[in-house]
Amino acid sequence: MTARQFHLEDLNPDDVEIVVANGTPRYRREIFDRAASRGFKFRTLIDPSASISPTSKIGRGVLIFQNVIVSSNAVIGDNAAIQQSTVIGHDDSIGKNCVFGLNAVLSGNVSIGDESFIGVNASIREKISIGSRVIIGMGSVVIRSIENDLVAVGNPARVIRKNIDGKIF
Repeated sequence: MTARQFHLEDLNPDDVEIVVANGTPRYRREIFDRAASRGFKFRTLIDPSASISPTSKIGRGVLIFQNVIVSSNAVIGDNAAIQQSTVIGHDDSIGKNCVFGLNAVLSGNVSIGDESFIGVNASIREKISIGSRVIIGMGSVVIRSIENDLVAVGNPARVIRKNIDGKIF
């Protein structure tokens, strides 16, 4: 028995809700936009072990995995994926289509633009701004703001190149 592949064209938007399961922010956006243009609805999935402040705002199609903490007044944009044990601090703002690796930690009042990727065990100091389409490497410690379309790694995180193609893996 083989699994049947489904394409958006095969489905009725009134019969299903979509969750995007892809770890590259650019591809998450492309899939989300394609489904949205065809009238599909998006399901937000939050693991029961996650701790979500009632004053936070969570967008459409967001995935929040086990043991994630989302603190007060945090805002998470549509189609973001927040992996296990990540901490989103108070008053943080996460853009659309962002992806967070395991154990990422954002202090308070951090702003992250659309389609950014925060690697496993990365830490971001309070009051930092990360632009759109930024890649923060695993284990990086971000102590300065980072502009759009850059890749930063290390402790402290340093920009190593432009993010030209938007691919993570």
